[in-house]
Amino acid sequence: MSERLRGVSFDWWGTLYVHRDARTRRLQVLRDTLQGQGCERAREQVETAYDVAMKRMDVEWRSGRVYHPSAWLADLLAELELKLPQPACRHLQGEVEEALLATPPILVAGAADLLAELRRAGARIGLISDTGLTVGRAMRRILEGDGILGYFDAFAFSDEVGVYKPDRLAFETVLGQLGLKPEEAVHVGDLPETDICGAKALGLRAVLITGVSHRQDDGQADAVVEGFAELGRLFRRWGLLPDA
Repeated sequence: MSERLRGVSFDWWGTLYVHRDARTRRLQVLRDTLQGQGCERAREQVETAYDVAMKRMDVEWRSGRVYHPSAWLADLLAELELKLPQPACRHLQGEVEEALLATPPILVAGAADLLAELRRAGARIGLISDTGLTVGRAMRRILEGDGILGYFDAFAFSDEVGVYKPDRLAFETVLGQLGLKPEEAVHVGDLPETDICGAKALGLRAVLITGVSHRQDDGQADAVVEGFAELGRLFRRWGLLPDA
């Protein structure tokens, strides 16, 4: 670890933000749209189709194949044996993608303070996130609403770069935008099999943060911390932040 650290990338879910499900909001949007198109279905049918499509999304994510909301919507409508006009599909997809904006997720305690401290210290900051139904466009709006969008210099959302972590392209995309070599950066995330594995494969340092997801280190992480106060102390030891 002789190379001086100049930047850090963060995961989103389970790292910066606590998980929040927009299922109720999305189901309401689906039912309203179907009713407006004159093809209303029973509540139970819509809920079953929703869950079938979500299970397919989980399978695709675990297989490393990006499953865009458009594919999710197509599978849901196929389960309902429906075909909507393209304008209605586009509108519905947009509503699904931005459903979480109605009840945004909670920013993890201490995250905003550490981001501000990193910015003051001149560190380069990136964000690498696998996306599901909430896409990068909506996630930027959540960051903006919490007043932290401006702290980030680089982004790699899976719906935009076309890969999930641990694919090296996700990490290379952010490193390229930050103008850093792998040995000059550290990645912080909550999942050993995606965040830690992907970062280490490319030569970054990797920190497992456990406060939200409570995952156990599998031996790959360079460090394990519970929260952002502990992470700040680690960054001071590593020279990414000045001594207090």
